[in-house]
Amino acid sequence: MRSLREARAVVLADVARAARAVGLSWDASAVSRIETGARQLTLDEFLTLPRIMTAALCEPTTLVTLLADGTGSLSETWALLAEPGVAHLAVEAIPDLARKAVECSKRAAETQGGDTDLYDRAAELGVTPEALSDAMTELWDVRSLRAERERRLRESDTDLSQPTRARTARGHLTRQLMAELRHHLAENGQ
Repeated sequence: MRSLREARAVVLADVARAARAVGLSWDASAVSRIETGARQLTLDEFLTLPRIMTAALCEPTTLVTLLADGTGSLSETWALLAEPGVAHLAVEAIPDLARKAVECSKRAAETQGGDTDLYDRAAELGVTPEALSDAMTELWDVRSLRAERERRLRESDTDLSQPTRARTARGHLTRQLMAELRHHLAENGQ
């Protein structure tokens, strides 16, 4: 999980935000503890992990991808867990309410073009997701904070091959974009 995240210069907060979008109460600290093995995953969390990482990394992620070791191969135990039949049996063990919550979150994110971050940012700014989306379109002609952040990151001279520098730059840009949004929303009486 950590190697995938760091290879794509995604910060812990992005993974935590994706987890919250599917109903889990993770923060960046929880993600860090999970990555280091200091915190174990529940069955629900384990089975939801591909969905969380797909949203955080902005690319399809499967249990097989997550369970592969550094060489890209799976140990026999992890390979067994990643088998479709085993995953299906494990899904049956998830309580109906949790399964419905995951399915609803997935449909909502897909309806919004996969940008589950929009809901979190709108709540942080105290506006509706629609108002936030409109503000981003007015300011930057995009409907995603992540898209604008990545555009600005590409235009900067930041060395993206250095994960720490890329994470730092992303954090700085996100704070800058949120400040621009706050100012814009205040000017427009929202």
